[in-house]
Amino acid sequence: MNNNNAINFIKSKLNWSVSIFHAYAHSVKCQLKYHPRIQKDIGLTDGESLERIWSYLGKFVSNTKYMRPAHRLDILSLAIQHISNRMITDLGNFIYKLFILIIIFNIKLIFIIK
Repeated sequence: MNNNNAINFIKSKLNWSVSIFHAYAHSVKCQLKYHPRIQKDIGLTDGESLERIWSYLGKFVSNTKYMRPAHRLDILSLAIQHISNRMITDLGNFIYKLFILIIIFNIKLIFIIK
């Protein structure tokens, strides 16, 4: 498989979209095609995921400022791996807390209805 075939194969597997906060800067035609709320299989998001990642990576600016590009990429790659692992680890707690909130909400709703 040559490079062009590999790139085309990867492109065919991706859903392209613009971030929520940036979507409204695009034309209506573009929004109808690339807005995350319209895209199939993207799901509902608050649109702040990238902002949280950039905020986390901003802590590395002063440490990596004078590094060579390859070293900077190594550090940032490790930082992204770390935040990814942390998010995966915290996912169980997040789902559990969300489940508890749903139960509490349903109990309150039952009392309101009665």
